[in-house]
Amino acid sequence: MNWFLHIDNKQAISSLFSENDNLNIVEIQLVKIFDEGRALKLRFDVPFVPDQLPKRWTIDSNTTQITISAWGVTNIEICSRENWTKGRLLVDDSGLIKKLIFIENSCQIKCDFQCLFVTKISGYVNEI
Repeated sequence: MNWFLHIDNKQAISSLFSENDNLNIVEIQLVKIFDEGRALKLRFDVPFVPDQLPKRWTIDSNTTQITISAWGVTNIEICSRENWTKGRLLVDDSGLIKKLIFIENSCQIKCDFQCLFVTKISGYVNEI
């Protein structure tokens, strides 16, 4: 299921994007485990920007960078066989515990969590 439907501060995403935007295909830039393993931060890029750019973004921005933090984290799993980090980010809420999952052929990140927040959204010019 879409990760952004499970964030506790939904207005951070809904003020910029619609539910039709494909925010599930991401390129992971940072994985950070902190607060003695009870929190996980993911920073990732999506290859598009909102139709209405925020005023502080440069007019040429073509990539959105989003940072999310999961709190109350348990059972962290990270497996990577290559440096390729473009894949699908989702939340599985089918059981009693919500699971944040990033999956790609050679890389997987999984953790159980209690709450999920967007902590930063910015735009930049990706020249690649």
